[in-house]
Amino acid sequence: MDQGFQAGAEALRRSILSTPIIDNHAHSLLKSSHIAKYPLLTIVTEAHGDALDSSRTSLAHIRAVKQLSEQLGCAATWDAVETAIAKERRHDYAEWTRKCLSGIECVLVDDGLDHEQAVEPYSYFDQFAPSPSKRILRIEQVAAKFIEFACISQTSAARAFDYAIADFEAELRGAISNPDVVGFKSVICYRTGLDIASGASESEARVAFASIFSQRQSVNATRFTRLNHRALNEFIVHRLAQLIQDSKSTHKKPIQFHTGLGDNDLTLTRSSPAHLQEFARQYPTVPIVLLHSGYPFDREAGYMAAMYENVYADIGEVFPFVNRDGQESIPLSATVTKGCLGVLQNDVLIPGVGAIGEFRLQPDFSSLHHGPRDGHITIMCDFKEKDGSLVNLCPRTILKRALGLARLQDIELWFGFEIELVLLRRSGNGGYSDHNNDGHAWSTVGAMDHEVVKMVLEPAIQQLDHAGVYVEMLHAESAKGQFEIILPKARAMEAVDTLIFARQVIASCASACGYKMTLHPKPIANACGTAAHAHISIASDDLNAALYESFYAGILSHLRAICAFTCSNMVSYERLRNGVWAGGTWVAWGTQNREAPLRKIENSHWELKCVDGLSNPYIATAVVVLAGLDGVQKGKGLTWRDCTTDPALLSSDERLQLGIEKKLPGSIEDALNALSEDEDLANLLGADVVERYVAVKEAEVDLMKSMSTEDRRKWIIDRY
Repeated sequence: MDQGFQAGAEALRRSILSTPIIDNHAHSLLKSSHIAKYPLLTIVTEAHGDALDSSRTSLAHIRAVKQLSEQLGCAATWDAVETAIAKERRHDYAEWTRKCLSGIECVLVDDGLDHEQAVEPYSYFDQFAPSPSKRILRIEQVAAKFIEFACISQTSAARAFDYAIADFEAELRGAISNPDVVGFKSVICYRTGLDIASGASESEARVAFASIFSQRQSVNATRFTRLNHRALNEFIVHRLAQLIQDSKSTHKKPIQFHTGLGDNDLTLTRSSPAHLQEFARQYPTVPIVLLHSGYPFDREAGYMAAMYENVYADIGEVFPFVNRDGQESIPLSATVTKGCLGVLQNDVLIPGVGAIGEFRLQPDFSSLHHGPRDGHITIMCDFKEKDGSLVNLCPRTILKRALGLARLQDIELWFGFEIELVLLRRSGNGGYSDHNNDGHAWSTVGAMDHEVVKMVLEPAIQQLDHAGVYVEMLHAESAKGQFEIILPKARAMEAVDTLIFARQVIASCASACGYKMTLHPKPIANACGTAAHAHISIASDDLNAALYESFYAGILSHLRAICAFTCSNMVSYERLRNGVWAGGTWVAWGTQNREAPLRKIENSHWELKCVDGLSNPYIATAVVVLAGLDGVQKGKGLTWRDCTTDPALLSSDERLQLGIEKKLPGSIEDALNALSEDEDLANLLGADVVERYVAVKEAEVDLMKSMSTEDRRKWIIDRY
């Protein structure tokens, strides 16, 4: 392991061990023998009884189903999720727990819930996290334990009170000095409310205690477990705060307060954190944490955290508990004209498309990254109608639909993209010039000494790393100023989102240094072209050669039509040539054959080479997925045999023996014609999508044909 990583991990652990918690908490895990006694539905709701089943319509439940089904690889239904989790538990409960907790450094546990016999001790988490677990001490639970013992061991209420409070304070003092306890928690909000009296009245607390003592001494009395006596609840909270304030520690341990969000037996009007203003002023050195943003009193919680130095607002858990209607009612949205899905690069609408109406942009927060430069963030969005319904023409929605069809066939697709690019110098007249050669060639070490690597590419990779995007490799390509950045494989949607973001970061870094990054497929006429190769692999419980061969047979059978999306521009076909490692011009595949448009690498890992950076990666990926699924659905076999040489160098008879009969389109017009002839693929994609796409591309072709070759080259470089 890298020494720098080890040092950083050790520093993180030291920080966790020495810093008091001012954040949320976890709870103890159920013992495996008790899991069946508690409905899984309760993981995202505080409802119980008949109301429990109604939680299925809440946002928290819907999000849980979505996220769990993705992790478990099952259908996105609650029944499927329950079945899959039960299977994981039966197979290896410890391993399933470890998987659920992966990535967590240290667990901070409030272990003061009821039913102690049903849960594991807080230290149980230690086997699943790098750092030992820590405790959050729930004071009402501690107090109830000492009150119960005092009531059954003492003969008078007065003596029992003295013993109970003495033991309680001793326990708190020990916890304050105990490094394994990192904070305290009070649920007084649920019991008597947050409107805590400003002074701790011992006399009133004794009266409340006397009633508990009397009840505990009565015939057939049951064990005392729940402290729900206003004066006594407030008394123990004040005693805790005073002990923390009097402690000599530089970093005082905090008190977490539950507010509105949580148990449904609270009095909502007494659960606003605004009630704690006087308490916060009374104990100015005691850190106070308002849990779950104080929901539904989030404004009050925010005000308290802003106005009082010792008050902190925790933001954990609140989002999942806001239901769907609540989220949709928030009057904050971005919109875009419906004409955007029928407009050319020069902002001219194609015939039949108008600027009337708007789509809402629905962000996907899993795609959020800092960048492409300081002060900016990038987030991918889906187009939605104003009523929240899907927009069939939305590129991201098209890909989501294709991936949904894959999941129905128990297929999960992973993609990894290569970013081939050329860096050009910006000239004073608004044009571009090649950078000096310096012996630039494919994969040469000397090419990495050029200033563009230090000025543009290395800072871009560093920025991507800071944004959580790992770059597997950077190397020089063949043409002057041409480089390739290889991104890691990921689930298809994540891979496409990351591809777009990474391109934006590189382009931004280039512009900041006076360079232009271009994805033009053939920016330098006498040099190798620039592609955007896509690596594809398949995950399935039933993965075998027959499955993935059917998938790639589907791609090959539709490849001519696929090119309308993957090689989507006039200039795309300047790159598709034989003998230049561009994938050639024949519909074929071959093991490690870079002169075939579909290269088999190993098992289900194949590479599609007839893709360039001018394509819309969402639509292009969706079309490839749909074509492959068509092959699986129809059980297509690989009638093409493994081609181990350049198909262009074979004779006609030799190609026929390998099943190589068709060529790739020679132009975008040919590709669009192939699409119109491929009814099966058009039906899979949707007639409305194909109709709009073809209309846009035909208008784009007309526009570009009016340009000279050089004007067309500059026009593409300006935009891509």
